[in-house]
Amino acid sequence: MTACTQPLPPSSSKLISVLTGAAIVALFALPAPALAGKAFDKDEVSGRMLLDYLDHPDWRFRLDSTDEIVARRLVQAKPQLEDLAADDPNDRVRAAAFDALNSLGLGVERYILHEILLEAGDKDLRYRMVRVIEQAPVKEDKLALVEALRDPSSHVSRHAARAMVRLGDRSLAPVLRGVALETVDREVAEELNHAASRLGG
Repeated sequence: MTACTQPLPPSSSKLISVLTGAAIVALFALPAPALAGKAFDKDEVSGRMLLDYLDHPDWRFRLDSTDEIVARRLVQAKPQLEDLAADDPNDRVRAAAFDALNSLGLGVERYILHEILLEAGDKDLRYRMVRVIEQAPVKEDKLALVEALRDPSSHVSRHAARAMVRLGDRSLAPVLRGVALETVDREVAEELNHAASRLGG
């Protein structure tokens, strides 16, 4: 016995044809496949394409385009690099954007340091930011440093206290004492109390 098959209604055939056409268009709209571990072939992209890739949903495109932007010295990317450094959900991209701003001589706004310090999931990246702040703390770092005292990484919290000492704001002494009382880590608590003493509190 042979199975009976019925032809698809004309409307169904037309729908399949439309979907197939849309899939083909989408396929050709995709960028070149990754080459040698990269998200795209750098020799096949323009500066404009690199700027567009900074907004790509795939973090690998954002990361690789950031590196190539530095290589090509595309200072026009500053606003997008600032957005990536401050808000990108991928810490590798945030770090790359931060480094790109410095490499291109564009400088890094303080709010970007604060955003990374308080939001990055990578403790090493948060540590980098607190060390940058510690080198030359300014008044606008105060609130971020207070929050960083409670960082789960003892290295971050201890260097936040040291940055406060360098800032020299005596009003931070009672804050340091208060956080020290809540701190389980004995060495961190000692560091915070020592910082408070150095600030005269």
